[in-house]
Amino acid sequence: MPSITISDMRVAYNNGKTLALSDFNLRIEDGEFCVLLGPSGCGKTTVLHCIAGLIKPDSGEIRIGENVVTSAEKRVFLRPQERNIAMVFQEYALYPNMTVRGNLSFALETMNKARSEIQAKVEQTAQMLGIEGLLDRKPAELSGGQRQRVALGRALVRDPQVFLLDEPLGNLDAKLRDQVRYELRKLQLSLGVTTVYVTHDQTEAMTLADRIVLMKDGRVLQEGTPRELYSEPKNLFVAGFVGTPQINLTRCSVRRQADGSGLLLSSNCLSLPVPQKTAACLLASGRDEVIVGIRPADFQIARESGPFSLDGRVEVVEPLGDAVLVYLAIGEHMMVAKLTEMAEDEVGASLSLTVDPARIHIFDPVTEERIG
Repeated sequence: MPSITISDMRVAYNNGKTLALSDFNLRIEDGEFCVLLGPSGCGKTTVLHCIAGLIKPDSGEIRIGENVVTSAEKRVFLRPQERNIAMVFQEYALYPNMTVRGNLSFALETMNKARSEIQAKVEQTAQMLGIEGLLDRKPAELSGGQRQRVALGRALVRDPQVFLLDEPLGNLDAKLRDQVRYELRKLQLSLGVTTVYVTHDQTEAMTLADRIVLMKDGRVLQEGTPRELYSEPKNLFVAGFVGTPQINLTRCSVRRQADGSGLLLSSNCLSLPVPQKTAACLLASGRDEVIVGIRPADFQIARESGPFSLDGRVEVVEPLGDAVLVYLAIGEHMMVAKLTEMAEDEVGASLSLTVDPARIHIFDPVTEERIG
């Protein structure tokens, strides 16, 4: 399966007044499952539509494999049907008057394939998706999850080079989303199809992607594996967008420890030593005030209160089954911790938490970029 290369792409609307994408560059590797993640209006669907040939960019180039499919400079713009791609949208887009079999076979019939070849391909695709028992039903007789499988089948039956998915799970309930997400990832791994998936849901991105491309305002803020975006966010926006519950953020002053052994981060709710590997970067930044981020899952219950513990009052406890979310009031500040050893009846109790300083995230309050 081919790679996808996007070079210096620019897309503007309203006679150039609204810039959707600016100097956008991205390479998606052969067989990769790449998720474009970001809030509404960030440009992720515009990127997908440009790859598909539904939008003609104002400048830039798109290659699928070695083939130039879009080039404003060379005046190349292949139609969607000439790109050997398949798209699945949030809306199922099935033909209501056709059976599942008819929906699957329609694209092959328009390609003038032999009837025996069409039948074999439809049966193979239906078996792959577990819908072989639904072939003679019409879309109105199917559940949401079944309709989405048929929509996937319509895309897969043509053996596309590239698979483009625009929020395909958005209309499914939570249980079906989990099930179809698993099936989709399993299918992509078995077929090895280069896949671009658009979503605003960071849970979908984290569970599906080989690589996440996080976008905002038509730009790429960070790209990397799900683990990289979670553990090493490049800036405050990435830190806040990736991870559930959201990261705890507090503004801290930077000062020397009393014994001169290192740097200390201090606020009205916490006091933490700066890890040695980060101290040099923090000194080089020249900042005497920073923003500190702590993931809820990085907290642990302290055996006793100490100089570096976070001491507060439990305001709310939310049971999750295998863990609980604890909302801890520390003065006027609220911290959220995800704990596995917390009793559910401790609302109003005092609680001390601790965190490994190596797990904290430090950001520049002016540029909002990561320090260290």
